[in-house]
Amino acid sequence: GKGFNPCDVFALAAAVDDGFITESEEVAVTVELNGTHTRGMMVLDYMELLKKDHKVFIMKTMDLEKLK
Repeated sequence: GKGFNPCDVFALAAAVDDGFITESEEVAVTVELNGTHTRGMMVLDYMELLKKDHKVFIMKTMDLEKLK
């Protein structure tokens, strides 16, 4: 789309109105610290190799009209 929207704006919009999120996915995450795949970045575990019970919701699509 046109322009730039910082990710923090999306997180705030979702916290205020969960109807802002039109598609999401629940997935386990970890932070890579050893530099095997990356360094200091969040890694999404789509293959469920981490066997974690606690997961996060990742916003995949959102209603950008609600930001206007």
